[in-house]
Amino acid sequence: MLDIILDAKKLKDALNVASLAISSLENSLESHCLFELKNKKLKIISTDKDKKIALAILDASSEEEGLFTADSKKILNLLKTSSQDSIRFSYFPETTTLEIYASEDKESFIALPSFDPTAFPAVEEIFDKSFEVKVLNAGVLLAGIRFIQEFLTKTNKSNNKFSNAFISNGIIYGTNGNNKIGAFTSPDLEGLNELVIPEIMLSPIASLIDKPDTLSIRTTSTHVLIADSDLTTVFGFTKPQVKIPRIPIDIKEPQDSTGAEINVNLLLKKIERLKITGDADLGLTLSLVSDKIILSTLQDRSSKDSMICKKIGTEDKDTIIKCRVLEDILNAFSSVHKGTYEIKMFLDKNLKFFWSGKLEIMDKKPQIKELTFAAIMTPAATVDAGASK
Repeated sequence: MLDIILDAKKLKDALNVASLAISSLENSLESHCLFELKNKKLKIISTDKDKKIALAILDASSEEEGLFTADSKKILNLLKTSSQDSIRFSYFPETTTLEIYASEDKESFIALPSFDPTAFPAVEEIFDKSFEVKVLNAGVLLAGIRFIQEFLTKTNKSNNKFSNAFISNGIIYGTNGNNKIGAFTSPDLEGLNELVIPEIMLSPIASLIDKPDTLSIRTTSTHVLIADSDLTTVFGFTKPQVKIPRIPIDIKEPQDSTGAEINVNLLLKKIERLKITGDADLGLTLSLVSDKIILSTLQDRSSKDSMICKKIGTEDKDTIIKCRVLEDILNAFSSVHKGTYEIKMFLDKNLKFFWSGKLEIMDKKPQIKELTFAAIMTPAATVDAGASK
């Protein structure tokens, strides 16, 4: 029998990491995590056997050694019902049963089944053989991930290049291949090149890096790993077989172009108001006239709203856009800056958006980081006024 005492909060954090990589196929070996007790440390390893792997390590008050598997989701659900500071695991190899003591009554326990731990996929060597590519601030990468998610095609097929975020030459960029392109850059990303992150991996990575101050980006011939600085929590994914395309966006503001400085939150409010009159693909005419932006719906009964702006250049211009795509891009900027602020919008052949400024990023103490965000709505985002409702 193995007997282990664990800190309840640390166990919960570790299981949350491990759960990022488990299979959705219930009651399978890959829906379980592998628990490995050795040298007073408990390793929790998970994999869906296809795309994802995860590792979490925590202290354990036991001199014993052993292996077992267990369903991490069921343990997490049990922890939600417990107010205890410590949790006891008792594993019985002869019956492959794990007893978990999490009740106020010390004699009460929940019994869970375990699979043969020797049959668990051999993924631990991936963690052991990885090498460090870059150490960077977690908050910077988190800002880039939150921004770029709005621009990618959402699909489970990581070999579709439009469902991947690319990092090269210190820039994170991506596009849905149709009507929107986004890019993010920071000096912290310099030296991080030729990295492809599937869209379906961005949310798990974001949940992992929301807490540590610094990250270690690691790689093997087959996997990319994102780890905290002491390698006690790691999330990894299989490298997509996608060639990194050229950066499809200039992150420098255009010169001698007509545009305006716009308040993101106010423009989103105007769009939300106009959406009441139509569906998600509602078309808008966006006109820049003097110191005003005028939005008019492309409908038989047109609705209109306007807002004051700070004009860039001297020309008056207008363009036709899809309301939904404009809203997606504005929400991308809002996802990284929760306060009231202004971005620059230029009415060229494409509709271009830029914001370069300073954000407070958490480190061991808060730091002010210089970040740049850029986005483009391509001509495919426009709508035919004659086809409007």
